[in-house]
Amino acid sequence: VFDAERRVLDKLTLAEMNANQCELRGQLALDHLDPDAFADALTYSSAAFEKDPQSAPALALALVAYLSATVMGYDAVTAPHARSVPKWCAAAAPLAPDHAHLHLALGVAAYAEARDPVTLRKIIDKALRQSASDYVTLTLAGWANVWIGDHRAGLECLSKAWTFGRRSPWALAIKGGVAFALLQTGDDAGAIAHAREGLETSADYATLHRILAAAYAHQNDMEAAGAALDAALAADPQDSIRAIRARNLFAGRDKGNRYLDGLRLAGMPE
Repeated sequence: VFDAERRVLDKLTLAEMNANQCELRGQLALDHLDPDAFADALTYSSAAFEKDPQSAPALALALVAYLSATVMGYDAVTAPHARSVPKWCAAAAPLAPDHAHLHLALGVAAYAEARDPVTLRKIIDKALRQSASDYVTLTLAGWANVWIGDHRAGLECLSKAWTFGRRSPWALAIKGGVAFALLQTGDDAGAIAHAREGLETSADYATLHRILAAAYAHQNDMEAAGAALDAALAADPQDSIRAIRARNLFAGRDKGNRYLDGLRLAGMPE
């Protein structure tokens, strides 16, 4: 279905597309979560914003795509758009109170700078009160809860997001979030199952390879952990614990972070 939608929109040039078409094409890019997907999401959401600076969906997509690509280590993808982020945030601020997932995306952008989990938790709660059954809001809330260390709340949000959004372009982001939250709550077998399912959709989703490496290491299956780590490092040979900590949005340091602990056990360079 997504490929058919893409083919229709890809018959148009960016100049021919209106803001809504650009935003939709950007959303459709998110079904794989590899560098090319994020490059497309950022290109189209940025174009949608230029065509309609009041487009809350375009601004939310731009911010989410930028932050997600940053966390995944896709620096070459984010670099061309870094100067636009303050402009997007400024445009989003007056629109955010009436748009739950834009409010949440803006909150995560602020949290990425200030690392204030208390404020982000309030923003998460407000967004969920505004839009408790919207799978985009639930997905963002789930990942945000995981980043601030509330892994069970994150898993609850992401499980609900899967119920409503399993056939959406956000399905892989939801699946990755569920796998990550399961790993952090100690369910290594569940994390492995969800990560493997996600990799069937996109073998280039490097986060899932790292989740597998960590989960297998916690299970003391070092052969499987090593193979998963090799796959993760094939995507980014210079990756390390230091780099992962620097680009992620974890509220604390390493205490209780089973993702980082498992990666260390698997042999990820420090």
